Parts: sequence; C-alpha cells; structure tokens
Amino acid sequence: MFIRDTKNQCLDYVSKTTGETTKDVAPIFYVESIVRNVEQPNGLDSLRIRVNDHNMRDYTFDMTADKLHSTTLTADLCKNGVMIEPCWQFAVIKHLMYGYKECIKTQSIVYQNQVLGWYPFEGKKYYFYDETDFGNNHALTTRTEFEFQKGDKTKYFNFLKETVFPSTELSLALVIGYSAVVVSRLNDEYDLRNSHCKSMWNF
Repeated sequence: MFIRDTKNQCLDYVSKTTGETTKDVAPIFYVESIVRNVEQPNGLDSLRIRVNDHNMRDYTFDMTADKLHSTTLTADLCKNGVMIEPCWQFAVIKHLMYGYKECIKTQSIVYQNQVLGWYPFEGKKYYFYDETDFGNNHALTTRTEFEFQKGDKTKYFNFLKETVFPSTELSLALVIGYSAVVVSRLNDEYDLRNSHCKSMWNF
C-alpha cells in the first residue's frame, strides 16, 4: 500500500507481505473529492485528484472513474503530471479506489451543472447559476459561453439606492426583470402564457 512521506512530500510503497518499503514511488496524489453531474446524478463519476509534487507544485485534475479499469491508467496519470512506473498500476488502482470509497463515506462530492435556471434535484427545485449551494451540496457550472459578473455587494446596493430606486422607470424595469425568475418557476404549475420568460430563464 502507499503511505505518505510528509517529510519528503512523496508516496512510499509498503509491501503487506514482506513489510519492505520502496521510497519515493510517486509524488503525493489522492482522491480529494468526487465530481458528479447534477443532470445525471447516477451517471459516471469523476475523481478530483489532488497532487503535491514534492512541494514544487500543488494542483488538482479530474479523471473519469472508468480510468481505474483502464490499462492506460499510469499513462493517464503521467499526462497529468503524476510520474509513476506502470509496474505500480495495481497498487494505484487500490489507492484510488480507497480514496473514492472514503469520499463516498464522507460525502465529499462536488456537483457540476450544465443547466442554468430552475432545475429539479431529488424532488426539489433549485435555481442553478455559476455556483449553487443546494441541500448539503455545492455545484459549479460547466458553461463557458456565459461571463458571470462578480462585484462588490455594497457598491451594488448603493447603486440601487442612489440610481435605480429614485427613478420610477428604472425601478419598474428592475422588478420586471426579477419577476421573470419567479414566473419561470410558477409556469410549471400554472399556464401564465409567458413563454418568453420561461425560455429566458430555463436554458
């Protein structure tokens, strides 16, 4: 099995049969979390693998779970910066499978969403955006064609207070814009004849 050498920031291999230790087999790598699709919660998971390359680089990459049964596993790891000899393939499989099971136990699951807007998940509806907290889960969008704006919350509220709210026209426009989100949710239950809002907020 692999054990971490925290002093040298690498993985050593300890044989269960002989107790012999092989030093510095690979940089430290382990399954940090499971990545799952909101739209296909029972589909193929990905493993988010954390790598610490002898304290020179620290990064993550995703690898689909089916790679665990691939004969090219060590080559796939190599492509992502984890240099390990093919002779360790069986030990790598056990190492990653152990990490996968631990993430299942601890619910270390990150969701990815392609959908934007209202979407059902396990019997409830949530509004998915670039980042979404729903239940005890967290989702990040995979959509790259939208540029999600980030800004200062205080500045935004000051802008509303000083510029929008004093103007009846701008206030009305703001309310109409926000109402589209509500209408798209209600449209599932009632025929509000507002297909424009529904199409705009359910991508």
